[in-house]
Amino acid sequence: MAQSYVTVTQNDPEVLRRIDYIVRNTDGTDVVIRELPEGANDSLTAVWLDTFATDSTWHDIDYQSQQRGAWPPAFHVQRISQIARSYKTPASPYYHSERARQILHQALNKWFDMGLQCPNWWYNEIGGPRLLSPALLLLDDELTAGEREKAVNYMKQARIGMTGQNRTWLAGNVLVRGLLERNDSLVQAARDVIVAEVSIAAEGKEGIQPDYSFHQHGPQQQFGNYGLAYVSGIASWGKLFQGTRYALTPEQTRILRGLVLEGMSRIIWKGMMDVSSCGRQLFPNTQEGKALAFGKVLLDMAVLDPEYATRYRALYDELIRGREAEGESGYTHFRYSDMSVYRQPRWMATLKMSSRRTVGSEVVNGENLLSDQMADGVLLLYKTGREYRNIAPVWDYTELPGITTAMDSDTCWHNGGYKEFRGNTDYAGGLVSKDSACGVSAMIFERDGVRARKAWFFSPDYIICRGDSITGQPYLGLKPVRTTVAQQLAETPVRVTDNKGVTYVFRCGEPVVLPPKRWPVLVQHAGVGYWFPAEATARRVEVSLGPVTGNWRRFATMYDTTAVTENIFSVTIGHGMEPVNAAYTYVIVPEMDRVDVRQLLRGKMPFRVPDRGMAVEWPETGRKEAVFFDAGRAVFSDGTELEVSTPAIAAMEADGTVSVADPTCQGGPIRINVGRRGKGKKALTLDAGGTHGRTFRGKPE
Repeated sequence: MAQSYVTVTQNDPEVLRRIDYIVRNTDGTDVVIRELPEGANDSLTAVWLDTFATDSTWHDIDYQSQQRGAWPPAFHVQRISQIARSYKTPASPYYHSERARQILHQALNKWFDMGLQCPNWWYNEIGGPRLLSPALLLLDDELTAGEREKAVNYMKQARIGMTGQNRTWLAGNVLVRGLLERNDSLVQAARDVIVAEVSIAAEGKEGIQPDYSFHQHGPQQQFGNYGLAYVSGIASWGKLFQGTRYALTPEQTRILRGLVLEGMSRIIWKGMMDVSSCGRQLFPNTQEGKALAFGKVLLDMAVLDPEYATRYRALYDELIRGREAEGESGYTHFRYSDMSVYRQPRWMATLKMSSRRTVGSEVVNGENLLSDQMADGVLLLYKTGREYRNIAPVWDYTELPGITTAMDSDTCWHNGGYKEFRGNTDYAGGLVSKDSACGVSAMIFERDGVRARKAWFFSPDYIICRGDSITGQPYLGLKPVRTTVAQQLAETPVRVTDNKGVTYVFRCGEPVVLPPKRWPVLVQHAGVGYWFPAEATARRVEVSLGPVTGNWRRFATMYDTTAVTENIFSVTIGHGMEPVNAAYTYVIVPEMDRVDVRQLLRGKMPFRVPDRGMAVEWPETGRKEAVFFDAGRAVFSDGTELEVSTPAIAAMEADGTVSVADPTCQGGPIRINVGRRGKGKKALTLDAGGTHGRTFRGKPE
């Protein structure tokens, strides 16, 4: 274990450069990013040795801080461990340096003697002991009896308990104490707790879900926060335990493989983690730092799970090193987390929804203060991966991409404690096509006096976004009810093309004016098209491209109000001040270079969108898709009728196979009737009881 602290796993020069950048440009809030550097960082060691004061502290650290997040005194133990890595690395100029040795022992004893306690229990029981563990094990052979006793007493703050990743963290700290005490039974007990967490969680429990999402703090998708910490720790432990009596079982390795390959790898794109998957941790450079941390997971898994080593290394090359995509394309719906992901070789989209069953977002420790709408149908599109990089200070959280809202201004939910945000209806789900190349997601949204039925139809070249039954009143009466199509970091220019093929070009800071009476309209930005085919929708579209100023304190209380300015591109659809049964249809075209603009503007698309009902049909493949918010019937252009007995998402393939999912997760039988007008119908009944929104298939008889 000590050797692992001086071994570099991610040794690609470009990756090391990025890691060094993250280390130097992060605030240390995220413990996984704090642990990102591997081996010795001699340049940092030089700084910490030179700035170590005669009172055995670093004077740039506020040791009296009562800050709950990014607790400043924790940097003291982190620096001790960083120096210890250089001190124990043979290739380092500080290897067995007498000066380094003296400072290490002085800093270590000072920490124990100060007895500092953070008002946030996590740093006392998990964060501090975990950050100090590398130094304690690297210095194990030269700790004095007094130092060892102090170290053991300090590590005793961690006791095995709690659930999910917190339980794993605590057990890991207990295991380190067992090593310091030479207590084999304690090491074995801690190991047993760690590996016991490698299991599919029981219904309603935290941890790895049956769909390979990860829950913590209730039924809340936590891929990038607790989930990343969990898989980073377990993969590292598993690699260390390999070949010993502590090793993971084949079944545990299989479950961990599923979490990595079928879960977390889906939300990394071009070296960046999806914003919606980062949870409350949208700190500076978080997306890249978390992706790099997942890179180490992939390399650890290649050792732990050698049968799939080629797959892990290929994913590392694709997701972390930016090589040509070889990963799986298509649609994934995490039905236990109300989240959908759609991947293609050149783009990715994530959709975060919530229902009464799931926690969509949270405010903790004064972090994520504006997050109440982060799971209200937020649709994020990625091509470069940098579309939302460090966007938190300047994002308008009342106009997040994909949401429908009446909120007038950002609402800060800080009250010094914890707050969670759930959906207010039971309807949120997804349907996977027979070959997973397409998918449909839908939700009923209700918040702050606004209600809307929303659906997204994903295909390799288009995302068709539809909404209806939009009803509500303005919040405080200043802004209309609206749906946001896009809001991201801007590239210039924006191009607007009308139905005559005339294109208007607007550069950053210029007002974007849509041509009057020439619908449909196509808006293009950064190689992505936003097509508004219906006049009723298009006439209410507003586009902006220009500077927006904000600050990090809007997002978290630990930051100051230093101004941050970025150019932002946004598109919104207004529904009026008090809409009644308003609707919208727009189509996102992620790769405009694959589409004939002239055909697009003439309405000659490879799909048809019926005027009534939430449905889309694909004439070339014969696939028909429909969203039913109640029991009902969809009628398609060829006369085919698809009828369901309960709320459902359904699709029919050309061969007659019907797929159906229950987005309410109520369970029970769903009866499907299929036929043509004036002809007989065939029926199919699928029992969705206890399936938690899983997609079923069958052929009507």
